[in-house]
Amino acid sequence: MRIARALLVLVAVCLPACYAAGWQIVLKDGKTIECDGPPIIVDGSYLFRSASGEDGSLSADLVDLEKTDRANGVDPHPQWVEIGPGGRVPQQRPSAGTAKPSGAGILTLGDSNFNSRVLAAKGPVLVEFWASWCGPCKMFAPTMDSIAGKYDGKLTVGTVDVDENEAMVRSYRVAGTPSLLLFKDGRVVGRILGVVGQSQIEQMLRANL
Repeated sequence: MRIARALLVLVAVCLPACYAAGWQIVLKDGKTIECDGPPIIVDGSYLFRSASGEDGSLSADLVDLEKTDRANGVDPHPQWVEIGPGGRVPQQRPSAGTAKPSGAGILTLGDSNFNSRVLAAKGPVLVEFWASWCGPCKMFAPTMDSIAGKYDGKLTVGTVDVDENEAMVRSYRVAGTPSLLLFKDGRVVGRILGVVGQSQIEQMLRANL
């Protein structure tokens, strides 16, 4: 398939802070899959664990985004910007001068240094796409700090503000926040959607370190 095969199709633009009770994936054919939490999305496929404990996967283009949002109690944002097939990001902007607090060893990435620090990097680079209006992004910060400390010397960790780097958001088909993209040798080798546990991130990292 074309590049859209690698498209991350977002279940929800900004996940609620309390999703531990489970997650529903609503398909375009009307069926609903009960999961034990939000799925991991890698190269256009949803990877999930059902409520009964069975692992599963499905193509992201089978998911009905609007119905999935409603099923999981995700409040729609009043304004949206279309960024490509199946993609959307809130148009709301943060106040001037806002920046995400980050721990030691986490880079602030943007147009001026993305090529040199990510695409030309000799080792893998984990990039979080975040927004100042995204509550789950703030909740996710301690996990990113922990990853940066644990893998210091083996992995570069950085953050990209989606509102300040819209061209980059479009280029990498980032449809929501927080989104993690793992780069290696200048290309995306893994994606994760939303606030997940550190063990799930490390599972993705182990195959590329």
